[in-house]
Amino acid sequence: MRNPEESELIEKYLSDDLAKEERMLFEKRLSADQELLEMVYLHQTLLRELGDAKQLGLLNSLREITEKPYRKTFIPNIKQVVTAILLLLACIWCSWYFLAYKPGNSSRQITAPEPVTPDVAPVIDTPKITPATPLASLNPADFQPNPSLEGLVGTSFRGDEPVRAYFAKPEQASRLLSRNGAVRVTMKGSILTTESIVSKDFTLIVYSNRETDFNAGKYLFSTQTIIQPASDGEFLFSTSPLIKLKPGLYYIVLTETGFSEPVAVTSFRVEQE
Repeated sequence: MRNPEESELIEKYLSDDLAKEERMLFEKRLSADQELLEMVYLHQTLLRELGDAKQLGLLNSLREITEKPYRKTFIPNIKQVVTAILLLLACIWCSWYFLAYKPGNSSRQITAPEPVTPDVAPVIDTPKITPATPLASLNPADFQPNPSLEGLVGTSFRGDEPVRAYFAKPEQASRLLSRNGAVRVTMKGSILTTESIVSKDFTLIVYSNRETDFNAGKYLFSTQTIIQPASDGEFLFSTSPLIKLKPGLYYIVLTETGFSEPVAVTSFRVEQE
């Protein structure tokens, strides 16, 4: 059972209220803890599918449940409760059927007992699974190249400074599948330079294919990434966030924090699973 502090941490992560160090530690945990990743996915789905009032009520209910003292008692899940109810009703029906049609009792009229409805705790609505998006509903404009970024894809530059950077993932124009509106985007690569950049911070930014959004500095996702020295003059960066993206063409821009000039650019396509 997850503790209340962890549920609160997930909510802060999804609302982007975590500090830089906390976010990086949490994302590192996500990459190693499948159960925690599923909880984050469930919270994210609930935030998307429920309205504000339902969302507040549900989250409060979940918080009250998780804050109750832990007891070493067996708590059946919903499937077990439903199965037990069905078995109980089946036994009642079989007993009635046997008595009503037992040989020698054909003239005996037996009234079927009223169905027994045991008290069952309210069932929480499970998140709706978004059906696959039909190809006819896709907007072709969402897959058109961004003129301001398309020419920079695959290039490596930084003015006159001796810095080069490359994306190992995602590869240029790679295809990523969206599941229920969310995509796991692995961003990793290397920075080659003759100068020391250990003390410098780098930022990974995800833009849509719309040139107006890029020119206005309107991005869909941004995170600072930690660089790790790999060899003499080579530094590695890597992160794998879960991002809510609809089908379309997207660009990842690596910049030095505080500078608008890109260090490297790559692109990827999102398609419905």
